[in-house]
Amino acid sequence: MGAHMLIGLLLARAGVPLAVLVVGHLVPSLTEIWKTAAKTDPSLRLPLIVDTGSKTSLRRLMNLAKCGVSLLVYWDGEEHGGKDDRQHAVCVPLLGQHIVLQPGIPFLARATGLPIHPVTAFRQRDGSVGVSRGGCIRPDDYRGPDFFRHAMQAVVDNFSSLLIHFPAQWNNWTH
Repeated sequence: MGAHMLIGLLLARAGVPLAVLVVGHLVPSLTEIWKTAAKTDPSLRLPLIVDTGSKTSLRRLMNLAKCGVSLLVYWDGEEHGGKDDRQHAVCVPLLGQHIVLQPGIPFLARATGLPIHPVTAFRQRDGSVGVSRGGCIRPDDYRGPDFFRHAMQAVVDNFSSLLIHFPAQWNNWTH
């Protein structure tokens, strides 16, 4: 299991109501991982798994967030997780390259008025898992027309220093 699973497992162990946005073909394997974790620790509060391919996924996430459910969304997702919608995508720099990202996270933040809390779990040199939390990104703090790009840049900036210092775990990463 990858370090990225730690964030969801910690939230589940703490009893935090949680929904995880997942690309369709990973739903069965992730569901099995969560079921196995629940067998090991019956106190886990299992997350709702929301398929990115569903036409109602965005509305469902908005409703869940408004009801107090925390959303766990992997900002890089899979480049091919949904349709290739470059018209609505945002382009941000990451270590001298420009990457194209979907604006779902800032869209949800602006639509619900809720903040974005960038969190990254990563494997440290000694094999342990570290967790880094970036600064809170509040939709009200940036009223400009380019909030989506601004928010995604802040998320990417939180990640980029980890990529520089702990690059091995992202060798197969697609960006």
